Amino acid sequence: MSILLKIYAHNGALYYRPLKIITPEPINYFPFTAAQYDTNHIWTDQISGRSLTGSENHMASGVYRIKDFDDGLLLNSYRTDTAIPLLHNYDYTSPAALLYGCALTIRIKPGQFEDYPMALCVLYGEKGEYNRNEKLVIAIEQCQLVVFYCAKGESNPERIETGVSLNPQHQWTSVGLNFHNNNGYGLAGVYISNHLMPLNIMRLKQFSGIYLFGFVSEDEEQYEDKVIATFNGAVAHAKLFNTPLIQAEFKAILDNYDDSTNNGVVFTQLEHKTELIKMFLDVKNNDKDNDPPPPPPDGNTGNSGTFPPLQPPGGSKG
Repeated sequence: MSILLKIYAHNGALYYRPLKIITPEPINYFPFTAAQYDTNHIWTDQISGRSLTGSENHMASGVYRIKDFDDGLLLNSYRTDTAIPLLHNYDYTSPAALLYGCALTIRIKPGQFEDYPMALCVLYGEKGEYNRNEKLVIAIEQCQLVVFYCAKGESNPERIETGVSLNPQHQWTSVGLNFHNNNGYGLAGVYISNHLMPLNIMRLKQFSGIYLFGFVSEDEEQYEDKVIATFNGAVAHAKLFNTPLIQAEFKAILDNYDDSTNNGVVFTQLEHKTELIKMFLDVKNNDKDNDPPPPPPDGNTGNSGTFPPLQPPGGSKG
């Protein structure tokens, strides 16, 4: 028995599939679990074994375990006195950090910096001079999904509303993104709350790669008087697929998760000179959750005495 195959190239990779049969398959999977944190393999693709850092064992700064929760990590975010997100270029800015794919599924919980757009992922297109590359930034701002289109060589991003909202009452949001359709490159649709919404924000002239949770080093964008920050919040189960997904396929992947679980405040722990500092990520569910968290047992807030200012292990304050 013979099978007819279609072989095609897309986004820097070769794919094949039986004619008339479309079977989406994950081509990258980053679980972002406590087990990966403990073994220094946070940025290791579980499918190919490829590391985004170009190193087999590498712990990127600004990533923390969530206390008493093994199924997700806290990325570059914890309570600060200024309510300004921490801006940090990761150490995985090698060419290996760029990914390719047609759809993304992921679970997220943004941090407490509601007034700042935070990049969930960046789609790169045509290259420009002086880091002014064409890019489409898919970001979270005030529990809304927004898109910024940055034309090659231009310094004034176009802000595009999507009408997609995250449920602030939920600890997690399971979201799916389709990155292209037959009309071009960009954000074709969003799956959230059991529904696939077509968007067709197809601004990119070409598609050279995807960067998760921020920008290529020194390639940040500024919108009005605020920098579009790297993602600050909890992340889990990021999968990239070789084809766009339909609603039933997104549902089969994401509806296995209960986003309403673990309501409250997310805690992470950082050990410093044998002392344990508790850091916090706000989850605003009700008035009680909006109250500031208690200080560490000795009353030290981390900004005086023997504790250092709250900042990533690399010392960057953003």
